[in-house]
Amino acid sequence: MSRWTLVRHAESTANAARCLSGHQDVPLSKAGHRQALALAEALSDDAFDRVIGSDLLRVRQTADPVLARHNLTPLWLPELRERDFGTWSGRSIDEARRTLEFPDWREAVLTWDQAPPDGETWQELSVRVLTALAMLDAPGHTLVVTHGGVIRMLCGLLEGEAKSRIPLRKVDNTEVVRLELTVGTWLRVLQRVDGLA
Repeated sequence: MSRWTLVRHAESTANAARCLSGHQDVPLSKAGHRQALALAEALSDDAFDRVIGSDLLRVRQTADPVLARHNLTPLWLPELRERDFGTWSGRSIDEARRTLEFPDWREAVLTWDQAPPDGETWQELSVRVLTALAMLDAPGHTLVVTHGGVIRMLCGLLEGEAKSRIPLRKVDNTEVVRLELTVGTWLRVLQRVDGLA
């Protein structure tokens, strides 16, 4: 068996401004720094064998207090970044809704195989993330610090949720999701999503 603790990063400046950040490298807000400290306290009794996460600043800043308590060296991976919102990155959610580049904002954000202009579909996100996790799958307890879109996608696919429902899942800043999986689960989910199973 392997244990996985998934954590969404703390509030970023983009979250506070209700902006889409995607692959943009934005820092935590002041509230986010407080949330990161509270997260470290909440995870203080956990024993992690490894810590992996997105290489973006908001994730690394969230993980810093946790790493200081556990004396672990993390592995930061671009494969665990948030979904790429393309030309919508940096825009407010309201502005993205009004964009002339892609009139059906809801369809582009919520449909599994649609993408914002120059962005990434949910399908592409799932293959990218699951490929990385499948390569790192091992017994022990892994802490994964990442993004809301990544966590809603992983949990939805593990639970067999309809793909149309996965983008609607809510994942709060510093929300913790604990999983117990057999080694090889990520590969099996990847094969199913990628049409190989």
